[in-house]
Amino acid sequence: MVSGKSRDERRRMRRYPVVKVVTELLLRKGLFGSDWLPVRAVDLSAEGMAIDSEAELQPGQLATLRMVVEMDMGHFEIDKLVGHVLHSTRQGSTWRCGLQFDYAGQKHMQDEVFRSRLQRIIDLLERTHALADRIQKQQR
Repeated sequence: MVSGKSRDERRRMRRYPVVKVVTELLLRKGLFGSDWLPVRAVDLSAEGMAIDSEAELQPGQLATLRMVVEMDMGHFEIDKLVGHVLHSTRQGSTWRCGLQFDYAGQKHMQDEVFRSRLQRIIDLLERTHALADRIQKQQR
């Protein structure tokens, strides 16, 4: 659940909880191999996201994700969502990793279609969050 900004909040944009999402992290294996590891999306904004991962990611490392947001009215997919790992903190058996999207370094992420697809997902999550807030207020 997203709450108001705290005094130590450093994000410039509000993040929205991602509830129905399939997110995978690309793990490189050797010179030519790779596997997709399921991760849990914690929150998302136009600038970045937080994930919980079984794999430890190092600050500064580039991470490639693919994500499918499933909603009642359909689903939205984003492939090759690339970001720099800003921090990685051990939380029990997983790592909480904060990513900042790498628009400048990834030509495909500069594409208007890519950006509008990501913004559409954020807008849907924002409306879903606002609706959930209204429902909670009505139940009080």
